[in-house]
Parts: sequence; structure tokens; C-alpha cells
Amino acid sequence: AYPTYSILNKDGSVMGHDVPNPSTQLIIDYMLFNALRGKMPSKSFIEVNQELWNLNTKTTSPEFISWVESFYSMPLGVALLANLNGGN
Repeated sequence: AYPTYSILNKDGSVMGHDVPNPSTQLIIDYMLFNALRGKMPSKSFIEVNQELWNLNTKTTSPEFISWVESFYSMPLGVALLANLNGGN
């Protein structure tokens, strides 16, 4: 389906194909944040989805919670509401 989205590195090389729609802001932010540090988007995508799944079982890592709260400058719950699926 079109359109599709990709993440490019600083040299313009493709790091990831068919990344999530930009309206899924938290996932995109996490992937881009890590891509700028050299982590492959596919690995970040798996990590962020696992962390979001872990919210259901209250086993989300303290590192992920800290990243969300620091990156968005707001508590985890507020950040999730505002940045998942475009805040809808």
C-alpha cells in the first residue's frame, strides 16, 4: 500500500523500509532517536512494541519509562495519550 515510509541515515542510505505511519508519533520518535545513535529501525520497532505491550503487564522497563518522560517532558500516561496514534 502507498505511501510507504523509510528511515535514512546521515549519509542518505536506507536504514529501514516500510516504517510505521508518522501519525504513530511515539513509535516514530523512538525509532528516529535510536537511528541517530546507529541502531537499526527494525530493532527499535521491536523494542518499542515490546515495551508498549509490557504496559499491559506492568513490566515496562524503567529505561523506557525514563526515555518517554524525558523525551516528551511529561509523565508516561500523558505522553502515551498524546503521542500514540496521533493522540486520537
